[in-house]
Amino acid sequence: MSTAFRTAARQLAMACALAFAALAWTAAPALAQTVDARVQVIVASNDGSGVEQSLQPMQANLSRQFSLFNSFRLASSHTLILRVGEAREVPLPGGGVARLEVLSVRDGAASIVVEIPGGSSTITTQGGLVFVGGSRAPDGRIILAITT
Repeated sequence: MSTAFRTAARQLAMACALAFAALAWTAAPALAQTVDARVQVIVASNDGSGVEQSLQPMQANLSRQFSLFNSFRLASSHTLILRVGEAREVPLPGGGVARLEVLSVRDGAASIVVEIPGGSSTITTQGGLVFVGGSRAPDGRIILAITT
């Protein structure tokens, strides 16, 4: 093998490695800037019906954090891909909407603004379940169960 051929092969290998590294570097932030979320819209009330079967896995958390209520019903469930700087809306009972927007994702923690009729909260999550509640529904109060 000639010296010129070896030099050209090394240069080509280096160029490919640099191109791959640049592609990986630019693609990684885009992937890291999204958050998979499940948003469950729950209606809490005191109608005595208890906790709906689909909400049983979070019954202890609901009862502890929303002890003023004795009944919890799932109104809807939504699977979302949230992107930094892009708001997504979830319909609420009674015609309103909840709005979710990721502010940032750093070291596996996402900072998300959650706006509901009557107010907003900024939550930080590294995966798991977070409740945001308080908005009125026609037959109770709305609680958002956000799992990331």
